Amino acid sequence: MTVNLHTLTRKYCPNPEMVYIRESNKNTMSHSSKRKAGRIVKEVCPMTIPLAYDFDELLFEKRKVSETVKKTLKAASYYILHTIIHRSDNRQVKDDFESNGYYRLSSSILNSVCGKRYSEALDFLRDNGIIEVDESYSKGRYSKGYRLSGPYSGETKVREMPEGPIKDRVLKVRTEMVERNNLELRKIPHITKWFDPGMLKINVDAIHDYIEFYRKDLLKYADSQKPEHRDIIKNKTILRYNNSLQAIKRIEEGDFKLSRTGKDRRLHSSITNLKKELRGFLTYDNKPLVGIDIKSSQPYLFTRLLMKESYEESESGLDIHSLYHELHTSIQEGNIKFKINDILMCVDKQKGADNQQVELSFLKVVWTDDFYNDLILAEKKVFCTTDLIFKDRSTVKKLIMIILYSKDPQKKYYPAVIRFKQLFPLEAQLMEIFNEVSTRDDENYLPILLQRLESRIILDIVCKEINNRLPDAPLIPIHDSILTTPEHVEQVKEIMESVILRLTGIPVGLKVDDFSVQKSLDELPQTVEEDYNELNTNLNVEFSVEERRHLIDRMPKLGDRQILSTRYLSDNEETENTLGDLE
Repeated sequence: MTVNLHTLTRKYCPNPEMVYIRESNKNTMSHSSKRKAGRIVKEVCPMTIPLAYDFDELLFEKRKVSETVKKTLKAASYYILHTIIHRSDNRQVKDDFESNGYYRLSSSILNSVCGKRYSEALDFLRDNGIIEVDESYSKGRYSKGYRLSGPYSGETKVREMPEGPIKDRVLKVRTEMVERNNLELRKIPHITKWFDPGMLKINVDAIHDYIEFYRKDLLKYADSQKPEHRDIIKNKTILRYNNSLQAIKRIEEGDFKLSRTGKDRRLHSSITNLKKELRGFLTYDNKPLVGIDIKSSQPYLFTRLLMKESYEESESGLDIHSLYHELHTSIQEGNIKFKINDILMCVDKQKGADNQQVELSFLKVVWTDDFYNDLILAEKKVFCTTDLIFKDRSTVKKLIMIILYSKDPQKKYYPAVIRFKQLFPLEAQLMEIFNEVSTRDDENYLPILLQRLESRIILDIVCKEINNRLPDAPLIPIHDSILTTPEHVEQVKEIMESVILRLTGIPVGLKVDDFSVQKSLDELPQTVEEDYNELNTNLNVEFSVEERRHLIDRMPKLGDRQILSTRYLSDNEETENTLGDLE
């Protein structure tokens, strides 16, 4: 399945106006003009902007400018707003926004697309209250932050980019991105063929009830907060609600947004952008989907880096040279290679040691068990104290991601990192080396390496093997897991286990997640409580979010619970009184 530029433009701009002009001088053709049958076709360049945004009205109130400046400023503002809105397409970026309240945008990229007008456009948007800006940045680590202000953070609309150099540059970049993405997607036809809008669907009617009760119940928790924290929780709730609505609507429209051009080489889609609890509403050929996940996938994959094979070129492509050439080159410099070799030598000694000599090692972890729970038990056994760092499974998962992924120079002083090093000294030393190289090169090598390793194993090898042996088994990968239909689960699981063992030499743990609408509905109270606890951990981030329109015009109902509210009546329906949110 390939993605065509014109398909994309028609998707984001349902009624694009194709402007035809007579061919005059081919030397004056811009990138946005394409020759067709003796005429020049003006290509559309649809941009997603806030529904409430009206550049012409705002500019008219402020000052008079030339048509050229007006067109350029308008195009730059469209590009900036479109970029901010689509930052939420990435799951990790959404999580970062929830933590710090801003999307980070590169000034060099803004300048390369918008030219000298980009800073003027930013000032225009900020001065008119369209965006809010976090001026703090750190060279080589993070850029300035931007976000839409409350009134402009909800519903969106699509408008055509004004003609001019900015449109030409945006079209050029989009064309290059689509071509590059098509090239990558053509490498995995055994996966892309399953993203069929006629077969892969989402139960919008049922998910409407779920998502509306999710919103309502989370907002109830917010009402119990202190006044100074109440609005923070409410806005975080609406943010999650809006993000879920966006993913659901795209899947409903058959817009899967398949992309494999990121640095991590993972396959990103509207499915990967969907909350895990919402996967129960997905169907393939009217059948529910079942997930098969790698247990503790990132720590498990890190174990591969403790083996010499990862540092030597191989046909499997699971070595650092093949996965991340820049990193391979970088670790050859200075004494880094010698440090890694010393660790690998110690690892070899561990392999032959009995359990009494080596208490803890990734090489001796039983990955078919629950690593996160085992880590809790190991800390209790080794330290015999009530002052535990790894207190519960949820906390452990978050801390392990920080231990693996953070490149903060002060990370070595984190209590969790210190404790982890006490338990797994060799593993911690190797992580420190990758962190050292990352700091030196202004990169974050380890997480990208592990994600590329995961992608190579799951997308390029495991799914291909499954497709060869089970050509009728749907395969919808979500990073370290694969969704398929119930009748294929056992065979898919067996193939995953055998292939991953063959590739890594380490028995892998797999967990079957049997998603269903009923299961999602039954677990809704637990999901709401867990999400509230997450939202309640960082109450220093303040932002305002406008709520998006619900999926369908019907009052939600779950069992004997119902939300009665005029909120769910269409604009054409009239009501004599406000019912309020009553159950």
